[in-house]
Amino acid sequence: MGRPESVGTLPEYRSRGLIRAQFDVLHQWSAERGHLVQGITGIPYYYRQFGYEMALDLGGGRSALRRTSCPQAERSEAYRFRPATEADLPFVLQVDAYSSQRLLVACIRDTALWRYEILGKSEKNLTRVEWRIVETSEGEPVGYVGHSFKLDGDGALQMPVFELKAGASWLSVTPSLLRYLKATGETYGAQQGKAFAAIYAQLGPNHPLWAPCGNRLPTVARPYAWYLRVPDLAPFLRHITPVLEGRLARSIACGATGELKLSLYRQGLRLVFAAGRLATVEAWRPRHEDPGSAAFPGLTFLQLLFRLSHSGRAPGRVRRLLGGRRRRPRPDRSTFPKQPSAVWGVT
Repeated sequence: MGRPESVGTLPEYRSRGLIRAQFDVLHQWSAERGHLVQGITGIPYYYRQFGYEMALDLGGGRSALRRTSCPQAERSEAYRFRPATEADLPFVLQVDAYSSQRLLVACIRDTALWRYEILGKSEKNLTRVEWRIVETSEGEPVGYVGHSFKLDGDGALQMPVFELKAGASWLSVTPSLLRYLKATGETYGAQQGKAFAAIYAQLGPNHPLWAPCGNRLPTVARPYAWYLRVPDLAPFLRHITPVLEGRLARSIACGATGELKLSLYRQGLRLVFAAGRLATVEAWRPRHEDPGSAAFPGLTFLQLLFRLSHSGRAPGRVRRLLGGRRRRPRPDRSTFPKQPSAVWGVT
């Protein structure tokens, strides 16, 4: 995957088509590197001009005023939060790999990227995150948390990352986490000479933290969206064939045989399933006498493929797009199920 960020021209050179020319070059570079997808963040509609669609959740989460988010303090805290070090990198990678298993799409960081995130950013870097290892009072690491290094303009402490290792209890860790965030927010407020107002957990709409929080973080912030571009859908679907076949095998349509024709109006895709295997993925052109199994105007198929939930267009509209003709069996519902994503990008 490639990511063109940031894009711009000098004011005196605007409205001359230079952004389009830049994207042509960027897409050429991406193709030369073997990228199957490009992604970018930005203002609504604009990047649709260059083949992108708002197709994947970006951000969102829950927040609360500082007075309502913190449970009563314990006599002795069960968990503590210490700065992450070089020695913690293997543990962080292990937890990152484990937590990514619950997600449809995630940004997987290797050792070099995690070293950059934790140790490589300067103090003046506005994307810098303060990293803490969550450990028991006996010093056993159970997870990690990343939060902002200062309060934002509204006086909120932002937390874009929080994960626990396999077997760690979210119920047990959450009260200590909320107390730590409150104390950190108050410290930042005193340092900045401003009032600490709230905790904002930017963890997406389906994070495991929401269940143990109860009403501690009551305000829901819907996600925005990543723009995604898939220049050729057939190679991309072939690339993820093992994932699609695995989903089908775990569904009520396991072992399905049949074809699925997806109309994109000017072009389309033909998927052939044989005994639960995706045997063929090829370009197909819809015709009046053969309109296909389902139709997707514009780039809306990407919203189904990457499971956009709230942003850009309501999921109900996506469901209505699936209301076209279908033939039994229907491997599309089993092959493209709902599953949350959380992509915290590299910056």
